[in-house]
Amino acid sequence: MKIYRIVLFIGILSISFLSAEVLFYSATSEPNPTHTNSGMAIIKSNLATSEKDTLRDKTVIDVSDDGLAMLIVGQMYDFALADTGFRILKTFPSHQFFTGQFSASGDLVSLVDFGNEYFNNKLYSLSLVNDTLELIDSAIYHENIPVFSFSEDKLAYVRYSSLYTDPSDKINNPQELVVCNFTNGSKIVLSDSALDGGDGFSVLQWHPSDSLLYYLSPQGFAEINVFTGQKSFVDSSALLKPFFTDHGNTVIYNNRYGTIFYNRMAMIKDTVYDLLTLDISPDSTKFIGILWSSIAAIGDYNRVALNFYDIEDKTFQVSQDSIFITDGFVRCFWRSLVDVQIQKQAPHGVGSVLTSSPNPFNPATAISYAIPGNGQAELGIYSLAGKLVYRTLVSGSGSFVWDASDQGSGVYVCRLEAAGKVMARRMVCLK
Repeated sequence: MKIYRIVLFIGILSISFLSAEVLFYSATSEPNPTHTNSGMAIIKSNLATSEKDTLRDKTVIDVSDDGLAMLIVGQMYDFALADTGFRILKTFPSHQFFTGQFSASGDLVSLVDFGNEYFNNKLYSLSLVNDTLELIDSAIYHENIPVFSFSEDKLAYVRYSSLYTDPSDKINNPQELVVCNFTNGSKIVLSDSALDGGDGFSVLQWHPSDSLLYYLSPQGFAEINVFTGQKSFVDSSALLKPFFTDHGNTVIYNNRYGTIFYNRMAMIKDTVYDLLTLDISPDSTKFIGILWSSIAAIGDYNRVALNFYDIEDKTFQVSQDSIFITDGFVRCFWRSLVDVQIQKQAPHGVGSVLTSSPNPFNPATAISYAIPGNGQAELGIYSLAGKLVYRTLVSGSGSFVWDASDQGSGVYVCRLEAAGKVMARRMVCLK
């Protein structure tokens, strides 16, 4: 699911697709900001044009993989779901959510409600399909930030074995690594526990195979198969979640010295010293990160420059952007947004275009289309259950507004059939 922009020109149309790579990160203009996020801002920076958009007094927590939505937090647990155009889609006034994460599909969101200081937090899942909030578990482990990770349909998280009131009593209340499967509702409690990486870092991440978890165990950075329980150790320590390239054969993780490239098959490690990796480019050829030597102390208020590292050339490039680190928050997200530009060209090679904006929406969205030839095409909107909720005939290029006021929250599929070809776009209605 991508964001598209239609630019119309008078004349015969042809279509070209441009990919805009964008960084989302937290920054501030205040030299000594307070702990209430005063002066904080979310920055959306276009790497190609250097254009920037700003949302003040907010901190970005996560950005969906498709670049459509953000989880943001402001003062006093002012938690919200927003689109990446900075429009607020949903707030949670009855909860004190302070962190969360999108699933790989983008249809689910995990949210953690602040409990009694640093323990007894509650973990929820929010379905963007039917707008339901479900309690998953309590006693979620939290010293700086909770430790959890979403895959396509499974959520791994760390909890204490029982509710308790003494955060120092970890012997009688050990941690458990739990996997919740949303497909069948089952929970698996693994025999080993996972730990916070310290200084606000959490280490827990799904492998692309969706069966392996990488996490920081009491014995070190480990890989575990959630179905067989088989475990192997990768390193004595790790910081931040790992990334994967080469179809998951290479694991990229951080320790106190730099970024480690670990080949799982050959069991070979290569180190980029002093680099702390924050995110990977959409094509997995570059990393965005900060230099350890530029950080005064994690947890202190300090601004550091973002660095791009080219994996093939092994070269650094300093960005004009800088990230703000406070209270253990280290947030930078590299996403690819797709624009569709329609330009005046020769009358051939024209294909079909189908887009909707905004997406997610409430309660209406503008659907734009462009089809070749002079004939008519059928455009229909279906619920996930396959029910046809809207139908019309279109021709040429144009747009119309679909109002879903009489429909429920959820995912809808817009389907266009033209010249023997079918195009479909997923739209999310949030009410």
